[in-house]
Amino acid sequence: MDKLEQDVLNTFNTFWQLWAKRSKGEATINELVTYFEPEISSIGTGEHEIGKDIDTVIENFSFDLKELQNPFVLDVFYEKAKKLSPTSGVVEAEAYALIEIGDGESLKLHLRFSTVFVLKNNKWLIKHNHV
Repeated sequence: MDKLEQDVLNTFNTFWQLWAKRSKGEATINELVTYFEPEISSIGTGEHEIGKDIDTVIENFSFDLKELQNPFVLDVFYEKAKKLSPTSGVVEAEAYALIEIGDGESLKLHLRFSTVFVLKNNKWLIKHNHV
């Protein structure tokens, strides 16, 4: 794996672990948006989770943080980074979200990601995400 691919993969893991930890509750969105490229788009698992611009992407992530406020474990068991150009890369990954639902029980959700990153001002930003 070359440096670009490693950098993109590190950014992917940092972003999604921030999302899972939700350390600032709903205010976690303020950390997450620092990873969004201004022309970001996204597709999520819910019918309403289509982000055609930065405002709807922020709205979708904010709704997610409000809907599920407790942190959860994101267990990534497959990830692959690929260089697309000198200033872009993509990460494909699979993970389990392990969500406590009470009485010692947890819900195990299988997630698949493809996240496209672009390099802007020496920082990797999310250009498109599909979960």
